[in-house]
Amino acid sequence: MATNQEDIAANGDVVLIVGGDDTVVGQKRLRVSSHMLSTASPVFKALLGPHFREGAQSRSSTSPVEIPLPDDISELLSYLCNLLHAKHLPAFDALNADKLYELALTVDKYDCSSTLRLQSRAILMSWDYSNTSPMLELRDLWNLATAAYLLREPLGFRVYTEKLITHTKGRLSVLRELPCGGVMPLEILVAIEERRNLARAEFIERVHDGAMCLVCLKLDNKGFLDVIAKGLGSDQWPPDLGRKNNVTIMDGLSKVRGMKGYRYPCCPHVSPHFEGLVDCIKQKCGAVCLDCVLEGQLDLTTECEKHA
Repeated sequence: MATNQEDIAANGDVVLIVGGDDTVVGQKRLRVSSHMLSTASPVFKALLGPHFREGAQSRSSTSPVEIPLPDDISELLSYLCNLLHAKHLPAFDALNADKLYELALTVDKYDCSSTLRLQSRAILMSWDYSNTSPMLELRDLWNLATAAYLLREPLGFRVYTEKLITHTKGRLSVLRELPCGGVMPLEILVAIEERRNLARAEFIERVHDGAMCLVCLKLDNKGFLDVIAKGLGSDQWPPDLGRKNNVTIMDGLSKVRGMKGYRYPCCPHVSPHFEGLVDCIKQKCGAVCLDCVLEGQLDLTTECEKHA
């Protein structure tokens, strides 16, 4: 297959030969600076040091040393080396969730997550900014949460674990079957499922209480509860927001808030209780804290306040 070269550092003293001859795209040559790589990554520092044959060779910008990396993927290593050389690629603004996870694996392999902390956050959050749908793909969110875990990026981890609670439907156990399914500790998946169940139960309770007034002895004024149930795909109240239901927590909140006069489902006596519905549900949808996970102090049901 043809070999092509990318000059990430025009005067670089190292050429990384990435991929094998049997790959679809063939090998790719990445010209880089050994100083930049060694400073940013302890793995590259060792590889380019005196204890490896390639590292012990004399190298310069006029006579760069070649280092084969047949097990790496050229596209991903190109992304990594560009980041380590403080270069921006247009592709960084359009990486899908699968590719972000694969890039995170490469960053983790070369142990440079701390060096790329700010870049990692920007790339992870750019996906969130461009995807505003009330229902997101379970696989995408899990890939992104796993990427944030590998990159040790706490903000991205909070954002995507919270979206796994609020924007997904169906069984979370299927996530263990994905290629990235076993990367994170099982307790993270358990915590997400537990908080999602708590939020669903809180939604049912709060909506029901908001439609009932013990002062006026009114319940379900103008069929409010039935309208909500039907809007969520159920024939009766309470709707099934369990694992078999095709509804997310955000679907439920959007349906309630989209109703005309939703703050007054019954009478003025209960309106203050009902107005706090969204905030109350959000408290039950607290994201998982990466620092708590890494410290082995994850609470399955309560959002962290220590590292906020």
